Amino acid sequence: MFESLRYDPTARRLLLVAGLLLALALALGAITVIGNAPPPATPLPPTPTATATATPRPTATATPIPTATVPQLDTPVPTDPPRADRAASPTAAAASGGSDNPTDLMPTPPAEGNGASAGSDGGPAVVGPPFLTPLARPIRYVAIGASDTVGVGATDPATQAWPAVLAAHLPADTRFTRAARGGIVLGDALKVEVSQAVAAKPTLITVWLAANDITRQVPLPTYQGQLDTLLTRLTGETRAQIVLLDLPDLSLVLSPKLVPGGSAELRADVQNWNRIIAATAAPYGDRVLVVDLFPQSGLITADSSVVSADGWHPSTTGYAAIGAAVYAQMQAAGLVGAP
Repeated sequence: MFESLRYDPTARRLLLVAGLLLALALALGAITVIGNAPPPATPLPPTPTATATATPRPTATATPIPTATVPQLDTPVPTDPPRADRAASPTAAAASGGSDNPTDLMPTPPAEGNGASAGSDGGPAVVGPPFLTPLARPIRYVAIGASDTVGVGATDPATQAWPAVLAAHLPADTRFTRAARGGIVLGDALKVEVSQAVAAKPTLITVWLAANDITRQVPLPTYQGQLDTLLTRLTGETRAQIVLLDLPDLSLVLSPKLVPGGSAELRADVQNWNRIIAATAAPYGDRVLVVDLFPQSGLITADSSVVSADGWHPSTTGYAAIGAAVYAQMQAAGLVGAP
């Protein structure tokens, strides 16, 4: 066959044409396949991954471990003077949280016609009905504070500091403990006094920690946060009724030259501190009774008999007035009955 193709021109032409046709058909088929091929797949955008949000772990409230014994009286610092830039007048007992007159801090008699009635012993009037549950007996009383709670300036601090005077007004079976140090501010009291108070398993706690903070210019927001922490711990770790004292009018005993605005600015500063103290205590409801000393400040005088020899702390007489005033407001609130 191949020999015939070699010598037959017609056959060779036919074979050439057939080859060309076959090549053309193959080329057209390839073009069709390429034209119908699907476009390359477009890669999908990555699926965003949700950012994991860490859920904070709840903080457990530590249960305090009672100690075997609770000190009845910490070693007091001999003096507790204000800073040099807040030097006090000779009647500076009130600046340390005390008063200059045994009657200064007694509740102001209410106006007639407001529903008030005099006490059964002829003492201060009680305004309105009691609103707190009376303390169960025996009362376990712990006092938290600074040098005025220690009793610096009294003849016998163990028995004549204002908390000791208050304890003496309470029922005879009251157990009284002091967790106090001279010169301390509230932030330091959180570290050393609160644990002592909790360990005593109290049913009554008094707190007077403000005068050192304001005279040493602790920032008010810092003080407020520390006070809230203190109240949170005391109400959360004990079942005690808290009695919280605020500040008297320090403008009556501090030099007006301490601030540009003089006595008016000092008075406004103290009032602002007292507002913050009351606002911080308010969320705790009946667990915290605020004893407001500011309205009782109008009778502060320069009577030297209520100031101790150091010219700063209250004397025995001054402490007696403070203790009686606190008891009167506790009585008005219904925490205690008639003496």
